[in-house]
Amino acid sequence: MNTLILAAILTAAQAPKPDFIFMHVNVVPMDREHILVGKDVLVKDGKVLDIVDGYTYKAPEGVPTVDGGNTMFLMPGLCDMHVHVYYEDDFTLYLANGVTTIRNMSGKPKHLVWRGRLDRGELFGPRMITAGPILSGKNDNHPGFLNLSTYADGVKEVESQAKAGYDFIKVYDPLPADAFRGAMDAAKRLHLPVAGHVNQDLALDGVLNSGQACIEHCEQLAYHTTFGDYDFSKCSEIAAKVKKAGVTVCPTVGVIHQFVTLHRNKQAVLNMPEWKYASPGVKEWWSGLSRDDSTENEILVTWQRRMVRALADADVPLISGTDTFLFGFVPGFSLHHEFDFLADCGLSNYEVLKSTTSAPGDYLHMKIGRIEKGYLADMVLLPDNPLASLHNLDHIEGVMSRGVWHPKLELQTKLAEVEKANNRAAK
Repeated sequence: MNTLILAAILTAAQAPKPDFIFMHVNVVPMDREHILVGKDVLVKDGKVLDIVDGYTYKAPEGVPTVDGGNTMFLMPGLCDMHVHVYYEDDFTLYLANGVTTIRNMSGKPKHLVWRGRLDRGELFGPRMITAGPILSGKNDNHPGFLNLSTYADGVKEVESQAKAGYDFIKVYDPLPADAFRGAMDAAKRLHLPVAGHVNQDLALDGVLNSGQACIEHCEQLAYHTTFGDYDFSKCSEIAAKVKKAGVTVCPTVGVIHQFVTLHRNKQAVLNMPEWKYASPGVKEWWSGLSRDDSTENEILVTWQRRMVRALADADVPLISGTDTFLFGFVPGFSLHHEFDFLADCGLSNYEVLKSTTSAPGDYLHMKIGRIEKGYLADMVLLPDNPLASLHNLDHIEGVMSRGVWHPKLELQTKLAEVEKANNRAAK
């Protein structure tokens, strides 16, 4: 027998046996803009074992498979990098929409419990990265925010959150400069990343020099940089500073769009198809909201378009986030709307997909967001190419999370259960 053929047979015999196979799929790996046509993706123990030629690979007997018929597309699971989780049912809504990782921006002890249950497979939903309570200053009346004053306050709170097991620290605009510096010093010592708003005492230059890893909300760059004048000519200069500092931005551009909608056409949000999946408490809250004017936010919408494009042109890492549950944002569904808002800023389909896959993986230093050997098996199966149209993400054939396959019928059943639970709770 030919030596090379014998070696190939022996190698195949010795290869680890997968526990799941996506057969005959077109892979959108998101390491760069390209497609791997006609592949089999082998999964074992919650990770991608290998990507092999779908025409020649012989699947071992007894291994569960999904056959894409050489027409379907397999891409990494989506990440919503700015959410506020209120209810257990939120997790269902995320996973049913292809979201396999979320970053919770304001945490309580219950979020640590939920994170553990998700990781152990006791809850249906994505993996969750969570901050602790938000660090803010005096006179901030947001429920659950911490009002800190001194350097020692900042150190003490970060040490407490690190001990509790939170994944990162969230800072807010009014946090006094001394408390901010204390928090930053403690976070660096304890190797906890810090994300949040632009500190109003330090402004953008101070934050960029502080070691803060991520700035949340594109409009923060206007509030604390151009000081309300919305000078479009400064966008490239701002982007260059952010790039030089090595800071990531989570633009959440949909937030300002929805503030405009709240003033101009609130009923359009209340008529959204996903409205039925919002909890009764959220529906009551949104129904009672109003805005008397949208002039400034309409200016901000235009400014955001310029700023996001400038950030992308400067190669600043951008990560998609929604700020769910602000007005109009239903978990999971809202991320698909955010993709449209990002595209409206001039991002290509690939740039938008990168912001919800590989860029979050790079930011979190986790093996998510790409389909590569050794990466976590979080993937979405689609009938059509997401690089051709972002709206192809709206039609999901199934989701794999942590190596567990959830077909379309199961996802639809889970959504129906959430709707029924909301209807019962509303009576």
